[in-house]
Amino acid sequence: MDAARTALRLNAKEVIVSYRRSRNEMPAQTEEVEEAMEEGIKFMFLTNPVEFCGKEKLEKVKLIKMEFKGFDKSGRRKPVPVKESEFEMDVDLAIVCIGQKAKVSPFADELEITERGQIKVNPRTLETSMPGVFAGGDVNNPSTVVEAVRDGRIAAISIDRYFGYDGILPFPERVEVETHYNEEDYLKEIPRKKPELENIEKRIKLLSLEVNKGLFKEEAIEEAKRCLHCDRGKKVVKKEIYLTEVK
Repeated sequence: MDAARTALRLNAKEVIVSYRRSRNEMPAQTEEVEEAMEEGIKFMFLTNPVEFCGKEKLEKVKLIKMEFKGFDKSGRRKPVPVKESEFEMDVDLAIVCIGQKAKVSPFADELEITERGQIKVNPRTLETSMPGVFAGGDVNNPSTVVEAVRDGRIAAISIDRYFGYDGILPFPERVEVETHYNEEDYLKEIPRKKPELENIEKRIKLLSLEVNKGLFKEEAIEEAKRCLHCDRGKKVVKKEIYLTEVK
C-alpha cells in the first residue's frame, strides 16, 4: 500500500495494484486498502503478472487470471493460473512488492540466509551462524512489534549467557489493583469511534501529510470507556524468567 499510495502522490496518472489472491487474503491493513480505494487506486485481485515487455524501457505487462485450488503448506488457499486467461496492459512503471528481506551487508559472506532472504538463527537463542552475533525482529521473521520485543528479551538472555552469566531476566513487581465495575455497562453497545481523515484531494497532493488525524480528547475518552477490563482481578507476583520459559 505504501508504494501504491506514494506513486499516486508523485503524480502518477493511474495506479493499479495487482494481487494474485483475493482481497480477504491481502496482507495489508483494511483501513489502508479502503483509503487507497478512496484515493482512486484500482485493484485487480486474483491477477498475477507473468512478463514485463518493452524495448529498452517498460511498455507492457502481461498478466494472467488466478483461481483458488487447494491449500499451500501454510494452510492458505492456493492460487493457480487460469488457462488461456492472459491479457496485456500498457504501463510505463512497475513496482514489485512481494515481500521483505534483510540487508545483511557487510556480513553477507558470514551470515547464513534463508530461502526467503531472512537471517537464519537458532530459534531458541536467536544466535546467527556468526558466533556471538544475534538477530531478532524483521531481519529473521517479518512480523509484529510485539514479537520483535519478545525477540529482544530472548536475545538479551542469550547474550548474557554468551558472556558467561546466568541469563536471568527478572520481572518487576506488580501490585494487584482493586477494580470496581458495573455489570450492566457490559450490556451496552457503544459504537467504535472512527478517527477523522484528511481531505482526499489535499492528501494526494502532499506526500508528507498525515492522513489520519486521530481522535479528539473527548472521543478518545469515550473510546476508552468501551474497555472490557480484561485485567481485573489479576495479580502478578515478582518472579524470575529463564530462557527455558520463553516461548
